[in-house]
Amino acid sequence: MENPNTNAVDLVLIPRIRIDFKLVPVDGSDFYLSRHFVSMISFLVEVLVRPRDRWFTLPEHDIDLEPSVSPAGWGWYRDRKPKIIDGDPGFLYVRNLTFILNDAATFHGQDLETKLHQAKHFFLEKLTNQILYHETLGHELKIVPFLKPSEDARQMINLLKASPQESPTIVLKGLPCDWLADEPSMLNLRNFFGTLGRVRDLDLDMGENNVSIQFEDYEECCKALKKLCSFSLKMEKNKESRVVDYEVSLKNVSQEMLANDSVLKGLSLKDDSVPMEKETFTEEMQALKIRMAKLEEELKGLKAIIGARYCH
Repeated sequence: MENPNTNAVDLVLIPRIRIDFKLVPVDGSDFYLSRHFVSMISFLVEVLVRPRDRWFTLPEHDIDLEPSVSPAGWGWYRDRKPKIIDGDPGFLYVRNLTFILNDAATFHGQDLETKLHQAKHFFLEKLTNQILYHETLGHELKIVPFLKPSEDARQMINLLKASPQESPTIVLKGLPCDWLADEPSMLNLRNFFGTLGRVRDLDLDMGENNVSIQFEDYEECCKALKKLCSFSLKMEKNKESRVVDYEVSLKNVSQEMLANDSVLKGLSLKDDSVPMEKETFTEEMQALKIRMAKLEEELKGLKAIIGARYCH
């Protein structure tokens, strides 16, 4: 989006793939984290992709491991290194997507959204049950990959179906609001999101670095979700540039459901060859299951309130 006002921010969406995973020690015991595991994950993904793009690389800074036990201090002592505990999370970003264009047989979608969807499930399938072995430390680490709902427009739309709202709101978390707060940038921001779907209102949360975009109706919000999930935002202002890996969220949808990789497990390895009418039926059933789960949460809360009143 070309911007005549040099003080305003310019915004461009850049497609990428994020794969989340859990770290599972094969023998079930905790162990100290080694940067070598990051190198091994990078190498593993490169081996999977290079038959489709011989120049593909996955930089180690695009891989993040999040151990439960952080270092207690500085130094090289073993008891001060971070520990990996069974189920600790991690994630990686794939930004070079040339391999999708080079393999039309595997990634045969007619549009970018479908190709990205197929590529994400390619990584889910190939990474499942992969074992990393650290020869020096003698540890084996299994990767259990999954997609967060926020990374899949289809899952987010199902969550939106399960929480009907008159004017649904998408919340983008992690945007640098100090770059967006001036009047020219706000105008650019509104115009930018207006190209994704008809916008009713826009709000910045400076404290949390969140941007809330309220859309006219469900259809407009769905259109925007398809264009925001699995993308990063390139921002340019005053000759400075940065790429922001924001997180897509929905207002009035519980964070537990947005963060739960098993909420929509039925869709996680869906076969893209399934006929469209069967796929639509499956997605409607998933939306119904999510709605039922939400009602169960509300019922538990109501029971707790009633129980507390009777106790008094």
